[in-house]
Amino acid sequence: MNHIVIDFEFTPIDKYYKHQRNIIKNEIIEFGAVKLNEQYQVVDEFSAFVKPEYSKKIDNYCSFLTGITDFDLSTAPTFAEVTELFLEWVGEDDYELYAWSEHDCKQFCGECKLKNMCERFSSMCQREWIDLQLIYIDVVGISKAISLERALNSLNILYFLI
Repeated sequence: MNHIVIDFEFTPIDKYYKHQRNIIKNEIIEFGAVKLNEQYQVVDEFSAFVKPEYSKKIDNYCSFLTGITDFDLSTAPTFAEVTELFLEWVGEDDYELYAWSEHDCKQFCGECKLKNMCERFSSMCQREWIDLQLIYIDVVGISKAISLERALNSLNILYFLI
């Protein structure tokens, strides 16, 4: 069994799209993932930009935080195309999905709903995503959620924003 640790970057949907913002407030602009084997060793990585449909210009704060620019996304594939590539990358082997907090799972499934792709990508939406933040909070014995960067720093693990 493989272990897939996934991380999304997203940007707010333009305020003009009120109906869409009622479904979900953001769009994914980058998929990042690491595939671990049964011994939790990294065996592969996945990274792809996603061209947003309802965010015509990347939010300045988002760009500052992630380093992703409008230029980076100008020729990027769509959410559906990147999700297809991601599922091909995951492969046929059994796997568990991990994310830092429940936000990535909610974002992915909400975006599938927004773009009428729930049935197409039901394998990911119906799967249980393991929340690494909850595990960290329980193991370390703290009561408040913290960022992934702070958690890694507390464990003396180098964390680089690419």
